[in-house]
Amino acid sequence: MNYNRQVLVFTITFSLFLLFYSFYSIFAKNDFLHLGKVNLLSAVLIEEKTEPVPEPALLDTAQANTRQIASGSTTPERPVGVRNKNVYTVPNRLVNASADTTRVGLPHFMGKLQQLKKGKRRKLRIAWLGDSIIEADLLTQTFRKLMQQQFGEYGVGFVSMKSISADNRTTVKAKTTGNWKEENLRSKSDVRVYLSGFSFYSNDGEVTMQDATVADKSQVLVKTLICGNAGGHVNVRVNGVNRSVAAPKHFNHVVLDSSVEQKIMVGIESEQLPVYGISFEPVEGVVLDNYSFRGITGIELKKLDTACLREIDEEQYYDLVILEYGVNVLWKADDKSYPYYRQQMKKVLPILRKAMPRTEFLIISTADRAFMYDEAARTALGIDSLIKTQADLAFENGMAFYNMYESMGGYGTIVKWADMEQPLARKDYIHPNHQGAERLGKMLYNDFMNDYSRFENQKH
Repeated sequence: MNYNRQVLVFTITFSLFLLFYSFYSIFAKNDFLHLGKVNLLSAVLIEEKTEPVPEPALLDTAQANTRQIASGSTTPERPVGVRNKNVYTVPNRLVNASADTTRVGLPHFMGKLQQLKKGKRRKLRIAWLGDSIIEADLLTQTFRKLMQQQFGEYGVGFVSMKSISADNRTTVKAKTTGNWKEENLRSKSDVRVYLSGFSFYSNDGEVTMQDATVADKSQVLVKTLICGNAGGHVNVRVNGVNRSVAAPKHFNHVVLDSSVEQKIMVGIESEQLPVYGISFEPVEGVVLDNYSFRGITGIELKKLDTACLREIDEEQYYDLVILEYGVNVLWKADDKSYPYYRQQMKKVLPILRKAMPRTEFLIISTADRAFMYDEAARTALGIDSLIKTQADLAFENGMAFYNMYESMGGYGTIVKWADMEQPLARKDYIHPNHQGAERLGKMLYNDFMNDYSRFENQKH
């Protein structure tokens, strides 16, 4: 009898405890003792079959940005989540976090292209930042030419005052003389440099440049000096004539000449003036500036002058910034994950977005790269991991993404290209040659135009 009584007392006590905890878990703001919420009433009653609560619908960035374009807004809207986590693996598509492969990857940019085509705007600006894959204007020169054929006049865009690849570049002829001091992304001091990654200084320097992209000798080219803050006016020589140039800001674009002349000579006579380069632009159409820097990963962009970026956004903003890096992250053959790269780029990308709020961004993944494994050249072991990291960074920061690796052919492509009878890549299994770069430029142009066609076919 005493035993039965103990069982009864235990059962009543335990039941009261569960009943108390059931009510507590309903009203408490925090889980008690980190236990899940328990409802004794629902546990002892007949179990009801319930349908799962659907998740809130994600914002469709393509539709949202189309509405922005129609309303005249200039700020791209950020996606709020990823509808298809594997969308980044699809080749030959511009994609974003909440878009599937049938949606527009760069809706805001494509809307501006449409306006340009209809004569509702005069210029559209693209900054293409990358490593040696785009050095000497390779790849970008093909993309630029095709875009300018379709949407306006010609012009090579920005040309750095000095470049290690100047002799290999076919889109502009450039010769620099005199003594020059250089600061760049690799400088040990805490410098802040231009988008090109370089700043130059001279008191006796001279540069002669000639645009080689314009076939029509009657087309007007606007030649502009791009420079930084000299604290006031400085003297420069333009085609042998002295001029006083105002350079009070971190970003100054000084028109030197607007004529059918394709050649210009500029002399710099003050080390107080940070000189970046000269821009050759059409009066209307697409301007594409190549900002290549050999050997970097993208992490180095933290040294860009953010004050300069903000002034670019205020005075002559870029409609699209393309970031193309990756082959230099793949510098160890056996690396299979890149957490350090993710952490560093998570700091860099928000800086760019904050400084350039009116700009739409596109991250292009690494191209194929190969190493020697067991005496055979094969695609890097970690390439899939790196590309997923790059896609995650793009989507987390509201940027579009393009899978260059899959689009060019995927696994083994760079080895195949290098070993062809008429090769498309060098034997370092990293760099496409001129023919390979031209193929990539045409491929990217076609994929951009497919995105543009999708935009035009949408119901606005």
